[in-house]
Amino acid sequence: MNRKIGLSACVAMAALFPACALAQTPDTATSPSDADADADANSSDTSSGLDEIIVTARRREERLQDVPVAVSAFGGDALISRGIDATTDMPQVVPSLLLQKTGQAVTPFLRGVGSPAANAGNDPSVATYVDGVYQLVPFSGVYNLSDIQRVEVLKGPQGTLFGRNATGGLLNIVTSDPKPDFGGSFKLSYGNFRTVEAGAYVTGGSDALAASLSLNYKNQADGWGKNLATPDQAGPQLVNGVPVTVPFPRFDEVGFLREFTASGKIVANLGEDTKLTLTARYFENFGDQGEYRRGAYGATLSANGVTPYIFTGGFYDNASDLSYYYDGRQYSFSATLEHDLPFATLKSISSYTNYLGRSVVPSDSTPQIGQTNTNTTTNKVEGFTQELQLLSNGGGSLNWVVGAFYLDSKSAISPTTFTRGALEPTLKIVGAQKTRSVSGFGEITLDIFENTRVTAGLRYTRDKFSAFQYYEGLRTSTIPTPPASFQFGLRSNDVPEQNTTQSAWTYRAVLDHKFDPDIMGYASYSRGFKSGGFNVGGMCLTSPAPLGLCPSIAAPVKPEVLDAYEVGLKTQLFDRHLRLNFASFYYDYQDLQIQVVVGTPPAFQFRNAAAAEIYGGEIEGEAALGPLKINFGVGLIHSKYKNFPDATIFLPRDAAPYNNAQLPNADASGNKLIRAPKFTANLGVSYDTETSFGGLNLSANYYHNSGFFWDAQNRLKEPAYDLFNAQAELRFDGGLSIGIFGKNLTKEKYYSYVRASTDGDQVSPAAPRTYGVTLRYSY
Repeated sequence: MNRKIGLSACVAMAALFPACALAQTPDTATSPSDADADADANSSDTSSGLDEIIVTARRREERLQDVPVAVSAFGGDALISRGIDATTDMPQVVPSLLLQKTGQAVTPFLRGVGSPAANAGNDPSVATYVDGVYQLVPFSGVYNLSDIQRVEVLKGPQGTLFGRNATGGLLNIVTSDPKPDFGGSFKLSYGNFRTVEAGAYVTGGSDALAASLSLNYKNQADGWGKNLATPDQAGPQLVNGVPVTVPFPRFDEVGFLREFTASGKIVANLGEDTKLTLTARYFENFGDQGEYRRGAYGATLSANGVTPYIFTGGFYDNASDLSYYYDGRQYSFSATLEHDLPFATLKSISSYTNYLGRSVVPSDSTPQIGQTNTNTTTNKVEGFTQELQLLSNGGGSLNWVVGAFYLDSKSAISPTTFTRGALEPTLKIVGAQKTRSVSGFGEITLDIFENTRVTAGLRYTRDKFSAFQYYEGLRTSTIPTPPASFQFGLRSNDVPEQNTTQSAWTYRAVLDHKFDPDIMGYASYSRGFKSGGFNVGGMCLTSPAPLGLCPSIAAPVKPEVLDAYEVGLKTQLFDRHLRLNFASFYYDYQDLQIQVVVGTPPAFQFRNAAAAEIYGGEIEGEAALGPLKINFGVGLIHSKYKNFPDATIFLPRDAAPYNNAQLPNADASGNKLIRAPKFTANLGVSYDTETSFGGLNLSANYYHNSGFFWDAQNRLKEPAYDLFNAQAELRFDGGLSIGIFGKNLTKEKYYSYVRASTDGDQVSPAAPRTYGVTLRYSY
């Protein structure tokens, strides 16, 4: 019977993912201890204290308290019970972490280290891994946690074992393996803003072959606010006195979202010593959350440099003659093959990713109809990764891992300008970058004394980048007398293929000591780096565009390097009823990559700031008091640019031509780093008990952020804000439950994204108060 069920599940998955036979997957293995931890997590018996957490922070399974790395780790069920149902909610339980949406992209900052990159080819400084697979695309950073086994947040450089772009740390997401017994769960939720969310997870098979399928759909039909612009607010839409058609839709509401995710997983035991895991994932979205913008309160904007405009609407509203929005889709496949040798485990991890997305941005954020351009940006990413690992059998006085990694990716970006009235583009930038990365690594851990270990790791990475770019003006009969270089598809500002090769050594040394079985201290030094590359879409520094070759080509961006020094203490007290972990760190940050918005029309560019320093510390704890569980965390960060003499800054103007004046080569030395709050704190409580109606869970989370700066100039500041979430769930016999939830219950107003450019100061609001009811059924 189980074999028939497993075959049916595989057939269903193949129907959804026809290419899954060609796919390849992540790095996760469920050990007996891991399975026991999962069982404990789902048990109502709390007398044994806190559940033991198993992590793979060093590419092998270990107890969280035995790992000499600052790690925040949570089981999937524990996160759901606390109201954390997506990775973007993780800052509410992880101190010093920010996860913000910039359009479709999620931009993580950890301990003040991060990158506001939101375009193809610009890599983040905090990497994301799913089942051991490096995620190539910053646009895939939102993960629904319905099929998640656990989430690990590793702090500090992880360059030795995880490689490129883990300068500040990484998010390690481990999905649930399918079970041989048939089972599943369903979810249906309805909330304010006419938000409907539905999810399903099914699994089944046999001990030899098991499969799972997870589906999740969310549709927020109503926006958070209104588009206050009216069609006649600034006159008719005319070009040369003739009414024109706008080639983009206009929405009356802002702050809407629709997304769908499907993921499948197959685990096959190919004999006693070999295991194959295949995964497939598809994701698509459409909306404007994190993308739609308005003028900052008090900022004077202007679409034509003559008529001033100041936004005076509600916090979640905007006023734009055209609408902001994005749409995208991504599919990925992966395969992990593991084989147990007499002395070690050999593991192969392969993956393929394909992403295509577009964003539509009216550049001026005003309702001044007939006087502006609309910009669209298309991002394409395609890539393949292959990793080989050889991990020693654990348990002895010497443990080691060696491996090699290969990446081959292509990223293309195509910003396109539609002049008012043009049904076809009037200016298009075509740019692409190809990246090939090869690295080899190794790490050993040796018991040098009883209860004392030393760890040493080394990695060499070599990245090769090639890129090109050109401008293209497309034929149109509706715009008045376009420049000759923009007509009939003629190319201009041509940047022929540019090549650069960058390499880096990263390393790590750790000394740890167990004072007793439940108390461990450690001290570490590590180096991480974030790869450089080209400013695809901004490689030519000349404007306006001349015909032929670009006369001034931007130099490639150099890698950023971070040296980290850390000491920590991990404790588990009172028979595993209290867990307290401490860490303090100092970062020496060189050539950090800063994103600026420069030029007219504004364009994103990455530049290297000279040097910065960051230091601080964290305390994280969890306590089990019978049916009551408490978790808390505190993060402290001090940051500054030690030497940044060539920053680009923007100064507001209240007279024509209004908007902002752009000033290059300003000195930002001594200023705070962007998105580095001095103080963050979180507190969560969860109460689980039995009533005459069934099981009852009550939970609440509080999060405080002391505020931070959005720009190196330290002019745009996010004030301090506090978030309070709560939920209650009643579980009945037979697997049915009903719950209510609320997020941002105090209606705190804060931002998801703020930027300064020559178009003025523009802001994008974060989510307001949301609430609703959820039905769940599991079997």
